[in-house]
Amino acid sequence: MGVLDEDRALARLAADQHGLVTVGQLGSLGLNKTAINHRVKRGRLHRVHRRVYGVGRNELSAHGHFLAAVLALGEGAALSHTSAAALWGFWTFRPSTDAPVEVSLTRYLRQRSGIRIHQCRQLDQIDTTRRHRIPVTTPARTLLDLAETLKSDRALRRTINQALIQHRVSLPLLRKQLERPGGSQKARTRLKAILHHAAPTRSELEDRMLELLHRHGLPKPLTNHRLHGLPGAPEVDFFFADHDLVIEADGEEYHDTPIQRRADAAKQAKLEAAGLRVIRVDWDQATQGHETARRVRGALAAREAATT
Repeated sequence: MGVLDEDRALARLAADQHGLVTVGQLGSLGLNKTAINHRVKRGRLHRVHRRVYGVGRNELSAHGHFLAAVLALGEGAALSHTSAAALWGFWTFRPSTDAPVEVSLTRYLRQRSGIRIHQCRQLDQIDTTRRHRIPVTTPARTLLDLAETLKSDRALRRTINQALIQHRVSLPLLRKQLERPGGSQKARTRLKAILHHAAPTRSELEDRMLELLHRHGLPKPLTNHRLHGLPGAPEVDFFFADHDLVIEADGEEYHDTPIQRRADAAKQAKLEAAGLRVIRVDWDQATQGHETARRVRGALAAREAATT
């Protein structure tokens, strides 16, 4: 194979691997150490990790960073923890930060620069798959792993909720994951506790509102509930069914546009026409707490008084 043919084969291989090749793959193309070093000097290859090179431009996408870490650890390695959550779409990954790529495998390897290695006792085939051609833990196994490493319960709940909202997992699937081997006892206990109290909220603002209600001893409402008795079966953030009370959490991400404000006003008019009382809560009102709790308690008490 001539140099031109080698470079063409190399380009085709890299195109299927997010711009990456391994030393083993280079060898299979007939490139020895001298040929590899020559391409490194010419800028055609760029070392990413030990025995892993980028081809062409010295830039990698997020997917390239993920796959490079997995390839560096070899057979049986799978993207995991926050990196796997980012690949599935329910965690934010920024390649420009110093955060290492997280990878799990069952054999022991020393830590490497840019990679956080998680050695696990068991990583069955059912716990791994491929996404964008990258070996990765399944969403359910990823959340179990995060139950071990995330320090904040709020962050873990939010990540679980994001995975549920995006239909990456379901509550039955997560509970089934707990029945299978894998994960530490600490992780399993923590995940089980969160699932026991799971409320499928769709934003951190809704989480804060639920915490406020609990903190002030107020009843727990139905969450993201669809009112099938009304035309169009509108969905509300929180519903106190016994008190005909709705709470809508107005986060800027979803509600701070002219179109959405008009939709919110029309929805509120429909709810009030049906005899429901509506309380709207923004971020400041949900976090400050006392005044909002007083408003909710007053609305609940007024409904009880009206029915006695």
